[in-house]
Amino acid sequence: MTAMLLESFAKAAEEAGFRAWVVPAAGAQTLSELLCLVQVDEAGRNYVIHGMFPDELSGAFGAERSPDDIVFLQLTLPLPFTVEEVASADTALLLHSLNLLTPIGQFILSDDEGLIVFRAMLPHMDNNLPSALVVEAIRMTRFFVTEFLSIIEPVAQGLKTCRDTLDELARQGIRLPTVTTAR
Repeated sequence: MTAMLLESFAKAAEEAGFRAWVVPAAGAQTLSELLCLVQVDEAGRNYVIHGMFPDELSGAFGAERSPDDIVFLQLTLPLPFTVEEVASADTALLLHSLNLLTPIGQFILSDDEGLIVFRAMLPHMDNNLPSALVVEAIRMTRFFVTEFLSIIEPVAQGLKTCRDTLDELARQGIRLPTVTTAR
């Protein structure tokens, strides 16, 4: 059932101009997965969104699901570079500020692997998630990654600090929200 739903999303993404396909669950691949190429940048790096229903793994952890449970389609887009270890803290601060701007999804930093992933979750019930909504989420995911990549990558590579980046943006009239603790 899930693979068929992902196939319908792949078809809708293709109709919207993306290259999309489904890798069905088989063998070591425990979940069916939607793959959608949304961009190739000037350096030839591919930006591929991965879509899956992580709820399908709940049984593997002993959880029981009810037919009334909300199910989530997870879309992830790994950024095509790794974070330098010395830049991890600055990158985390910058991603936190950027996450305050994204109405759907957030950037996640995996310190262990030095990876940044943009992740969006779409809730639905009874496999009734409209394909048009999935395509719009794919577009928004691509937008946030491509829009913020030129801000994130120099910080992640240790070429700029988060503070330098925020100050530079402020001089351009762009003020990213930040969170401070109450004292």
